[in-house]
Amino acid sequence: LLNVCPGDELAVKLVWCRMATCVGTSPDGEHILVRYPSEPVLAEAAAQYLHDDKFKGRFGDCVETLSRLIQLGTIDAGSRGALVARLLLLLAFDRHCSQVKDGGPFDYSRPVLLLDFLGSLFRTKEWDLPAALQGAVVCFTHFEFLDFVPPKELLKKSL
Repeated sequence: LLNVCPGDELAVKLVWCRMATCVGTSPDGEHILVRYPSEPVLAEAAAQYLHDDKFKGRFGDCVETLSRLIQLGTIDAGSRGALVARLLLLLAFDRHCSQVKDGGPFDYSRPVLLLDFLGSLFRTKEWDLPAALQGAVVCFTHFEFLDFVPPKELLKKSL
């Protein structure tokens, strides 16, 4: 979830094409505050674009653009450490998916074995996971901020 800050023409365009939601305006109507909730289909399309052989090197361009927009204040990245962590997790997930893709419409939005994901993240296949996690799968294209600690019962249900 990215926050696009007020006063930017990009914010108006994102709302106009329904890729963002206007959540407020300044009293004079000069500025808008926009929330940009990530869309799973757009996340898949972006991953396919970034990993397409025809567009090698695009990831560096995307990181430069993201960095520039953060510096300009157009995008509020929140904690930069958390942003870097999210990027690293997504890159590892995408790296694994790009190695096993089958040409389906959602190569980067499908579950993968936890062991394979960890291997892609840390570049090692040697993990001593509990038996309950041996066949576990992970699948993500998004991260969401939680302003509460989920109860243990909820976490246990999600396993």
